Amino acid sequence: MPLSGFGLPKKNRLKGKKRIDRLFLEGDSLKVKQLKVVYLRAPEQAEFCVGVSSPKKLMPKAVHRNRVRRLLREHFRLMRPDWTEQQWSGMQLMWIFLGKRLPKHEEIEAPMRTLIEKILQSDEAPQD
Repeated sequence: MPLSGFGLPKKNRLKGKKRIDRLFLEGDSLKVKQLKVVYLRAPEQAEFCVGVSSPKKLMPKAVHRNRVRRLLREHFRLMRPDWTEQQWSGMQLMWIFLGKRLPKHEEIEAPMRTLIEKILQSDEAPQD
């Protein structure tokens, strides 16, 4: 039985050198423990986009980097329904794991929830 509807759709994946470069140049970043997020609200874009990364310098084994990326995507997918689609519209996110060893679920879940709440709070704050 296929598990359609449970993954992260292609339209919500952050891809393309121009989009990623723009995110890192114009976006803001936050860090909690071993998890960093770079985010940017792009009003011209209706859908949100998410990318995940695990640096090769910190985690040399590809198997471990892939595991971390899967964990990051899965935790974001599970937390996304907690907030409204309007809060996510036009948001571009890049999650970066900065640890040197494989994390446990709790080591990703709590910092990710904290970072998402900070992003959404800063986005709601009036801009001068």
